[in-house]
Amino acid sequence: MLSGFGRVTLGSTSTAMANMAAVTQRCGPSHQAFFIVPLVSAFFIDLTNALLIPFFLKTFA
Repeated sequence: MLSGFGRVTLGSTSTAMANMAAVTQRCGPSHQAFFIVPLVSAFFIDLTNALLIPFFLKTFA
């Protein structure tokens, strides 16, 4: 799970999934990580951006 979240901070959800797939080949699968990382990185971050971007545009533009 840490490899996925580390890669999300440096790139996107797709790079996180690729990084987790590489770790899975070496260390074995983590079904919980493959469920949580895409959910958090894709859904919650997009939802937060949809709320924060208009706020910042109204406040600072």
